[in-house]
Amino acid sequence: MAQDDRDQELRAFAQVVSAWKHLSAVSSRSPEDVHGIFEKLGVPREDAREAASIIEDLRRVSVAEPGKMLNVPSCALGWQPSILAPVFHGTREISMASGPPMRHRVYFPSTDGSPDTAPPLLGCGRYPLVLLLHGFCIEADHFRRWDLFAARLARAGYVVVVPEIDHSYPWAEDAPAVAMVEELLLWMRASWEFADALLPRPATAIVGHSWGALLGGRILARQQHPFSAYASLSGSWREWAFPHPNPLPSLGTASLFVWGDGASDASADLGAWWTQLDLVKHRIVFSGAEHWDYLGDQGTTCAAWTGACPPFVRDLAADFVLTFLSHYLPPERWWLLPVTIPHSLVPPPLDLTADQEFFAGGHLRGFARVGSGNCNVTHTWQVNADTGAITLTGH
Repeated sequence: MAQDDRDQELRAFAQVVSAWKHLSAVSSRSPEDVHGIFEKLGVPREDAREAASIIEDLRRVSVAEPGKMLNVPSCALGWQPSILAPVFHGTREISMASGPPMRHRVYFPSTDGSPDTAPPLLGCGRYPLVLLLHGFCIEADHFRRWDLFAARLARAGYVVVVPEIDHSYPWAEDAPAVAMVEELLLWMRASWEFADALLPRPATAIVGHSWGALLGGRILARQQHPFSAYASLSGSWREWAFPHPNPLPSLGTASLFVWGDGASDASADLGAWWTQLDLVKHRIVFSGAEHWDYLGDQGTTCAAWTGACPPFVRDLAADFVLTFLSHYLPPERWWLLPVTIPHSLVPPPLDLTADQEFFAGGHLRGFARVGSGNCNVTHTWQVNADTGAITLTGH
């Protein structure tokens, strides 16, 4: 089958799933509300009564996103975790004594509510691997400050690795972290005890903050390891200095750039570079946000000041990274997500079973903040021929 025909089939199926979700949402309303909706639409009373009866029948119809309902003997849970059907998460800290080139924390999907002892969820499909690279901060165990961010990705079907990076200048010719992070990728795929749970290359992404974003960009440009997505959180691209060439023009993969327009984040503003990037690209700018606002209430001693809306930035930035990854790098059995998650990266409404609702507390809390308030963010994208922009406000 030609790729264009395959894409049309995926879009058609996604439209069926989307239409069912909207109709299912209507069917959950009371009969009086349903009649009121049709009355506002100008539907004659008799037709409205018949339509309401059809919608009532939809309560018994199941049109599920692939991955949401599994009849697989190895999967006792009954679905693979994703942005549209989250679970809990587990985490472990792994020292160099176990063999990796650097100390790191790994986060993974789990059905156990105690993260430090929770086992990974296996047998329901494999997971993409995400490298979360922190920036430069002279603070003990700074890599642990990204626990909340990493956990949110893990709950939605990703294995996330957060290494402890001893930063040198990422533009230095001999920056040691470049080779060490590449070795860590190889170790995760070959020696991590649950390596079989990972999707094979190139199902790998980099999410980097500040100098970590620059380090990640340099790793992408080396092309020693294939990647499917890259996200820069306040990557300090304007600080890049010689001798090593700036890797921005050589990223070669779907990319997301996030920054705030506060004073401490000026070096992350791509400016004219944005138009020069020949990429599938997304740009998210938080009004008034500062360089460390992604950590929200967790904070860090490296933040000289914060913006007006740190919780809004923390929660919505994490959600946007998640929708970005879900669109370009979905978990194994959720192969329709690149169509279900639009280029705006605003997810569709969750449609969860009672069992899935059990795990969903706090999920997508960033988009739950959107609606009204004094905080705002603008998302601009260019995906092949599709360009667009939206502005969201919240609290």
